[in-house]
Amino acid sequence: MRKYYIVSLLFLLIASASFAQVPMDENTGKFIYNDVVQEKGTQQEFFNRAVHWVNITYKNSASVTSVRDPQSGLIEGNHRFRLSYTNADGIKTDGEMILYHFKLQFKEGRYRYTFDEFEVKKQSHFPMERWADPEDQEYRSDLAQVLTKVNDNITELIESLKENMKPPFVEVEEEW
Repeated sequence: MRKYYIVSLLFLLIASASFAQVPMDENTGKFIYNDVVQEKGTQQEFFNRAVHWVNITYKNSASVTSVRDPQSGLIEGNHRFRLSYTNADGIKTDGEMILYHFKLQFKEGRYRYTFDEFEVKKQSHFPMERWADPEDQEYRSDLAQVLTKVNDNITELIESLKENMKPPFVEVEEEW
């Protein structure tokens, strides 16, 4: 019995360390990326910058967004991306399809982004958080690598968003 307890504890420690890179909401137990960013700009300027970001980031931006409301300062949408793997021989194969929801909200001098509702699309959809449970039938030993790929993809999106939300640089010519 003691051996079983030690092995279970070891699995939990490994699992929690593996999933540390993907932020998890303590209350809901769901993966979520969100933050409020202080930046110069009005609600309308942020909205325009975000629409530009959506248009350059997503191939079919009109179908990705479900809400674009400049009056309330809100853009919402759903997107997906496919994971890919490279084996030891350098052969690339397609992996799971990851679906997620995003929400961008704007106010004077700040904006908030949220990336959440991560699902894995296989024959059916299931919450990606099931991969964090070693007792779940969807759990695999390579999930740390998979979640790192998901984290890298979303982190890259967030960095791109932050860069595009900055006010445009206006060069002032010096007169002399």
